[in-house]
Amino acid sequence: MGFSGQKVKQRKTGMACGSMWLYGPIAAAGKEVNHLNRDELRGKIEAVRAELNALAKQVGIQAQAVLVKSQELDELLNQYNRNLKKGEV
Repeated sequence: MGFSGQKVKQRKTGMACGSMWLYGPIAAAGKEVNHLNRDELRGKIEAVRAELNALAKQVGIQAQAVLVKSQELDELLNQYNRNLKKGEV
């Protein structure tokens, strides 16, 4: 389950921490943001960015929850860039 209760996919982040790999949800990837128009996607990016900043201040920048929220923001930014390349933004 993700932070807001939704079921999310898991993926390997490619970041090794000692002998363990860090895993995190992709809460904002794919279909959930594909249908957003430019202004909605920008709003979602800004909201997640604000959540990330607040979370980092609350629990510290190295907390697992901050990594997961950062990955969520990355996925939104990647979607925005994909849309930009397609001329949809």
